[in-house]
Amino acid sequence: MKKIKNKLQNKKVLLFFILLLSIPLLSTFARYVAMVINNYYLEAKHFYFNSDKLSENHPTYQINNWTGLDSIDFVINLDSKKNELQLADMDITYEIEFNCEEDVICSLSKNEGTIYSATNTDSFTVTMTPTRIFDEGESTTINIIAKSTSPYEKQIGARFIVSVGKQGVTYEITDEVGSPYLMLNITNALTQYTVNEAFDSYEVNQKISENVYKELSVENKAKCTSALIQLEFNPNIVLLDTTNTILKSVIRQTTATIDNAEYLNGISFKIDSSSSVAIRFYKKDKSQNYTYPGGNSDSTIIFNVS
Repeated sequence: MKKIKNKLQNKKVLLFFILLLSIPLLSTFARYVAMVINNYYLEAKHFYFNSDKLSENHPTYQINNWTGLDSIDFVINLDSKKNELQLADMDITYEIEFNCEEDVICSLSKNEGTIYSATNTDSFTVTMTPTRIFDEGESTTINIIAKSTSPYEKQIGARFIVSVGKQGVTYEITDEVGSPYLMLNITNALTQYTVNEAFDSYEVNQKISENVYKELSVENKAKCTSALIQLEFNPNIVLLDTTNTILKSVIRQTTATIDNAEYLNGISFKIDSSSSVAIRFYKKDKSQNYTYPGGNSDSTIIFNVS
């Protein structure tokens, strides 16, 4: 008899835990059913409150092109359409809520608005401004919710993860057998400058954005660097095309004497942020292919950046 009671007791406990585990699932299912019923009711009233990014499922979006230094803006569009043929014939008022993480100030172009039946569209802009410099790979998050307030209520939202994109200076050499020259292509994906010499209120090693740099005088721009490129090469293998415009911005250069003649074998120059340059080098041996990376394990042109 005692064993039977224990078995019944164990079954009750097991059933209790099964019910506990089922509650979240039942709750989620109930919310889904309520959402479907509500949408069916609203559509029957020809009421539509939609967005190109926000939805009732609250999706997550990844934005990877942030500099981590400047403000970033993105636009969210709203509409009162089911499709291009089925449009709401009423004005819909709405309000917007948001929350974002520390080290970022978030703002909206407006906190409320109206989707007029005359256009069936509206939009607002989200602005995120860092209060510190975010490094490559760092991210921050903002959650946005839009709620229709009249004539019916509906809520849509989304989560946005904003990350600092891949930054840095890269290069490649493109070449082929038989070509009289190779091309050195340099890309600077950095979107900031470093102060090398103090001026005004800016200190040495301070980072400034592209927008700030553009407003500086020519004299002060010369005191900043986004990236300093140093190239070394062997004139017995390749010769720099001296007609290249990059020579106008060379800061330092070195030469080597070959058969009583001087040839450039090294140059240093600045490259602007968010820019690229292509430099031609003539080959002494056309039968060679100096493609890098992909063609050779070592680059025939020694590349350094600081």
